[in-house]
Amino acid sequence: MENQSLLDIWPYYATIIANGLVGFGLIVLIIHFVRLSITKGYAKKYDYLNKNEAKYLLVGFISLIIAVSLYMNSAMVNFFSRGGVFELAIGLFISSIIGVAFGYALYAYLKFYYPSILEEKLMKLRFKPRISPETGNVMKLLTEDEEDVHLTDEMIEHEESMKYEYDVWMDEASGHKFIERYDGQQHAKLCPDCNFRTLKEYKEEEIQAPTQNEAGLGKKYFKCSYCSHHESHDVKIASLSEKAKML
Repeated sequence: MENQSLLDIWPYYATIIANGLVGFGLIVLIIHFVRLSITKGYAKKYDYLNKNEAKYLLVGFISLIIAVSLYMNSAMVNFFSRGGVFELAIGLFISSIIGVAFGYALYAYLKFYYPSILEEKLMKLRFKPRISPETGNVMKLLTEDEEDVHLTDEMIEHEESMKYEYDVWMDEASGHKFIERYDGQQHAKLCPDCNFRTLKEYKEEEIQAPTQNEAGLGKKYFKCSYCSHHESHDVKIASLSEKAKML
């Protein structure tokens, strides 16, 4: 009697939980795409996608996968309704294995493969031609050498330390310009070993302290989350006098 009661109750609650997860997953995905659509400016869209897209997609789709697993489990329990607790356990086990398999596949895709796809989306946003609000002309993206004259000492120090990257767009007809900043630390780099965009900074240390008039030396360490490749890069630390100018 108790076994039959358990078999009767479980599909009902499993379906309720699954319905809730479907609603939650869809709400998460809708919120993400609405926030993306209302974010103004290419640089802000870039930062939003870079920091949030993989996270929102993972939460939203994992919720939907768990919901599908519960629907499958409910159907299996109904199918094995003439059995008992053993059949319930078998149905739960099979649906859980399927859910875990799909969940891990999604996690691996978002962690190892999707960053390269995301990178293409980010580059399209970053280098999409800008239109001058003054003349309506297509603006020119300055090269690294050309842009330095338009950057402050603080911005140049940020680029040298790989904290931020800056793009300078110029309307050559009117002289109108604007500068966009991109977070270099949030940006995953291409791993030279596995070719996945999974190389991220995990540690920074000071090798030589800066003096009043001379720059110091630091080192940034990077690790690939897929193949565990390690590498490091030397970075410049602004002198104390340069830092004082930035304040």
